[in-house]
Amino acid sequence: MTNLNKFKRIYDKSWNFEEFSMSEYIHTIHSYPAMMMPLIARTFIREYCDEFSVILDPYMGSGTTILESIVENVQEVVGFDLNPLAVLISQAKSTKYDLKDLKKEIRNFEFNLANITDYSTPTFNILESWFKKEQIDDLSRLRELIFNMPNLNNQLFFKLIFSETVREVSLTRNGEFKLYRIAQSKRDNFNPDTISIFSSKLLKSFNQLKDFYSETNFQKSKTKVAIHNFALTDYNLNSESVDLVVTSPPYGDSGTTVAYGQFSRLANEWLENPESIRID
Repeated sequence: MTNLNKFKRIYDKSWNFEEFSMSEYIHTIHSYPAMMMPLIARTFIREYCDEFSVILDPYMGSGTTILESIVENVQEVVGFDLNPLAVLISQAKSTKYDLKDLKKEIRNFEFNLANITDYSTPTFNILESWFKKEQIDDLSRLRELIFNMPNLNNQLFFKLIFSETVREVSLTRNGEFKLYRIAQSKRDNFNPDTISIFSSKLLKSFNQLKDFYSETNFQKSKTKVAIHNFALTDYNLNSESVDLVVTSPPYGDSGTTVAYGQFSRLANEWLENPESIRID
């Protein structure tokens, strides 16, 4: 066993990545707590991997390692997370969309939504504590449209935008990962236009995706991607089958640091993801 005491700790300023923006590629197409800086993953992958490498991220979160592995065209990348929303975000980022078909779906979005007259409203127990009636109705119509999309890739992309919209039109206080409601005095004047917000996010995210495809070899990548919504301990990896682990483990507990479950709770409830309350 290596004696770690023989190593000297040094400060390497190059790892600050001071000139780097988190918004490169489509890393910020959906917000998520404590996202790993993409250049950390990229630096390790370029240093230690080649086209035959298999990379593992056992705490993948919003899929930073997944996306960087695909762009670097490694052989395979495997990711795990207990949070269904994290799985959704990672899947959405790593899916190769037919841009023409997705653009057509977006173009027809408002027409198709106008034809949604029969829809169900979710019944989770904190619904009316976090959403006003108008926003509940609009989100319910959107959800009905999305859940019935025949193209599953397009549906995945729309779910990603729906998740971001859910949080923005809720009574959640801005700038918080934990669930804090806006002040009572501000709630009467809080009437966001859910459909306009969704539509704006949809167009913006599609343009991000289109730019990303034009800037990288993503569409040509042959990387095999495997994403799982359970713990690494529930999955049997063959001995010595992974060449590199690149991960950013969860930070502490929800009470004192990052509340991944609280951040994801409302979207997970609306998307009918199981056990939303137990993630933290």
